Amino acid sequence: MKKQFFLPILTLAFAIGFFAPPVGAQIGLRQVWTSKAPSLTATASTRYNNITGADTWETVQNGGRWCFPDDVTVENLKIRSSAAPGAAISAIFTASKDTVATTLTCTITGAVATTCEDTINTVSYAAGTCIELTRTTSGGSPATAIIDFSVETISDDPAVSINGSQMSIPSNTVTNFQAIMGEPIFEWQASSGPTTRGTWAVTGTATNARAYVNNAPGAGNSYTFNIIKNQVVQDGAGGTANTTMVIEESSTTEVASFSLALSPFDRLEWQSVPASTPAAAVVGLSFRFVSTIAGQAVMMVTNPVSATTADRFGGFAGSQDWNATETNVSNIGGITAFTISGVHAIIGSPNDGRVVAVRENAADTAVIATFAGGLTTASDTAHTVIIDPASLFAVRTNGSEVEGTYYGLMQFDVVSGATSGGGLLLRGVGEDFLGYLWPLIQH
Repeated sequence: MKKQFFLPILTLAFAIGFFAPPVGAQIGLRQVWTSKAPSLTATASTRYNNITGADTWETVQNGGRWCFPDDVTVENLKIRSSAAPGAAISAIFTASKDTVATTLTCTITGAVATTCEDTINTVSYAAGTCIELTRTTSGGSPATAIIDFSVETISDDPAVSINGSQMSIPSNTVTNFQAIMGEPIFEWQASSGPTTRGTWAVTGTATNARAYVNNAPGAGNSYTFNIIKNQVVQDGAGGTANTTMVIEESSTTEVASFSLALSPFDRLEWQSVPASTPAAAVVGLSFRFVSTIAGQAVMMVTNPVSATTADRFGGFAGSQDWNATETNVSNIGGITAFTISGVHAIIGSPNDGRVVAVRENAADTAVIATFAGGLTTASDTAHTVIIDPASLFAVRTNGSEVEGTYYGLMQFDVVSGATSGGGLLLRGVGEDFLGYLWPLIQH
């Protein structure tokens, strides 16, 4: 389902924060989820994807399903296709709610148009309801295209964000591990390590986790899911928070209520433990996060890096390899503008001159973290940049050797009636792999 990359050497983990001004009567925290999906080949058949870090387009409904851990409102669907569908052909993109199409939808039609938006309709999702992006067609098979999309979610509380990802199929015979946020290009791994440990970036508390599998395990079988914090399984033993979720036999969902304190640089991952031989299943995992400062949120995805000293580019989200061509990985903005600030980065060993730079429309912004003085950390908290809805944005790195990175994004969302905003998170992982994570919070 995804490629795996093994390019061990260093780890670069960083986070970027952004700030957004108040808007209207918004009372909760707005997050923008932006993704670039792999190429969707020409077909008239219905296809499915997830909103948390686009994966391969699925042929079966629920292959991209992801369940919310808290009540949210979803709005502002935005689509960009790399190619027009074709004369008299339409591609229709719709957010589903528990497999039922909602009013949040937009259509690209004809041989010229490549974009569409729905800025009118909103859909309420209660905790436990699930979302999936569906692409249907009319008039024939739309041309093969890479699809960029974004949606925005608003929580009921300015301190509450939703986090997690729809993930690929873990092993149904041995224990597997996966990054806490964002479906990475790396699939579930047989051992805990650099590709699975996401680095957190903000102070607060994780609560209310939710697990979903698209195939029930079957009689006598089960999957057990837990959060691992700093290489300690959070299963209630030894004073740990009990994040255990067991999905067994004919069930497809489970929840856990707990209180898990998180701080910057905590290393987080999911653990999947099969019992007997449960049916193979795509997994969706999510959790609710309450930030100490209102306005903070999280999101992450991972990418490998090539063995080169040249500049390489990564997106803010979506399952794309690091690429020598920026437009192949750059992401679209949401409907709402946002401000990025506060890049923080960590590498496994000194690498002076290496940078992590936020890009807008193919140019470095002022937000750049530069490694110097033999240090393994770098940050830029002095600069900000506003990402306009019409912009394309990405990240540039210039590794002087093969090394890996998880990078993140911080953003402030100063909501109506709040006295302060919140920075977003910093994340990263890996002593060996290059990747990224993005929280997109908006006003």
